[in-house]
Amino acid sequence: MFISSAALRKVMNKLSKKRGIAVVIAIALAATLAIPFALANNTDPPTPIIPSQCTTTLPTGWSTSPIINAKATVKNVEDSGVVGYWALDDFVESFVIWQNTGTTPNTFCALNQYSGTWATYAGALSPQNGVSEPSDGSGTINGAVIKIFTGTFLGPYCSSTTTVTTTSGTLTVTKTTTNKTCTGPHSTKPLTGSIGTFNLGGTKAQILLGTYAQQKAFSPGSFLPFYFKSPSITNTPVWSWIYTQGNYVVYSSGLGYGSMWVNDLSGSFGDIVT
Repeated sequence: MFISSAALRKVMNKLSKKRGIAVVIAIALAATLAIPFALANNTDPPTPIIPSQCTTTLPTGWSTSPIINAKATVKNVEDSGVVGYWALDDFVESFVIWQNTGTTPNTFCALNQYSGTWATYAGALSPQNGVSEPSDGSGTINGAVIKIFTGTFLGPYCSSTTTVTTTSGTLTVTKTTTNKTCTGPHSTKPLTGSIGTFNLGGTKAQILLGTYAQQKAFSPGSFLPFYFKSPSITNTPVWSWIYTQGNYVVYSSGLGYGSMWVNDLSGSFGDIVT
């Protein structure tokens, strides 16, 4: 579920007196940027426009078109709250990356957008206040991260193998064939479209430990090594996630307890209690 403009206005009006303009702007940014560019979803619309946060950092030198516009499906991500991992997430992450050739080394700006679902379990600790969840629950996630980084772009995609999976009855056969030789620096994932599904292996048992459990690492920069040598993030001007549960409501005192959690660079507030 995307946050409607009417609901967003209600949230902003209720919070503006209590949280200040920084948080209000953060909510607006997250709600706006969390709607993925259509091009990242491969529906062939106009080229996405570089976010203003990129050009504020470096006013000139940016490419007019992104050098990468791809997406990935990510499953079983242990989501971190204030006290520990509190939920498992499944989402589609789209990432659009622009290059600035006026710097040495070259600078890049990436817009990562996330849309998916979270699931938590009875006995897990809620993300903000560490309340023991009374029951299993689930809801929606929308998020956006803008990061500026340096590195060396590896260039066009090249894969030396083709993998074909066939199923006959109960028998599944996967065959990998080497069909060409890739030489020199090259990206190891496609620059456009889907780059596949990544299962990070998070489990209900790990969430119920009530602390920071162990799984494959995930961050908004996880896919950069597919495309860049020695990527180094220098600035993250936007980092904002919104989690909602059911038909959340807004009371005179602010957000309805347990119906929305905002995890933002400028501060986290609200909570998810099932």
